[in-house]
Amino acid sequence: MNKLQAQNRLINNMVRDEKAIIFIERFKRRIGALTEPDAQNIGTQFLTAMQAANCRIYLNEKIDGEANYVSYSYAEENRGFANQMAINPDRADNEDAFTISIAHELIHAFQKRVAPALHYS
Repeated sequence: MNKLQAQNRLINNMVRDEKAIIFIERFKRRIGALTEPDAQNIGTQFLTAMQAANCRIYLNEKIDGEANYVSYSYAEENRGFANQMAINPDRADNEDAFTISIAHELIHAFQKRVAPALHYS
């Protein structure tokens, strides 16, 4: 990879990182506004669970697939409850795809949060 390609890649990554931040904020607004007759305030309840889960969300170009949630890290450094969601940077090219990935992976974070034994799985 030549210097120009490396700079271009760096710029693309910076733009995607900024888009991810914006998409997360828009996600919160979209979800927070949801309501259903049989599930009043479902959107705000989801946001409350999201805040309680405190899951780290970041772009990771090395993952296979669209996104994944990692509850526990077996790495020598930082071993333990990871509670993080990696999103394929390509998902930041489409807000709806990004939203779907976050919503799906957050369900896993919610599940892990309410079952402490799963923090070690």
